[in-house]
Amino acid sequence: MAKRCHLIAMRLARTSGNLRHEAQAWAGLGRALVTMGETAKAIRRFTRSLELYQRMNDRAAPEMERLIASLRR
Repeated sequence: MAKRCHLIAMRLARTSGNLRHEAQAWAGLGRALVTMGETAKAIRRFTRSLELYQRMNDRAAPEMERLIASLRR
């Protein structure tokens, strides 16, 4: 259910054109996948979120990098 909610949020964020909302939706989908035990898929979603944060020069980028590094261990 959480995965479905985040997919809907992603669709809405993409149509709005707001990169921050899209990055947050990718991160939310990643969190849902982690709780479902799908870490490899979650890392890909978090990486996409990181790319968007870096494109915006957002202060959340370093935090996302640390999260991805901790999941890879």
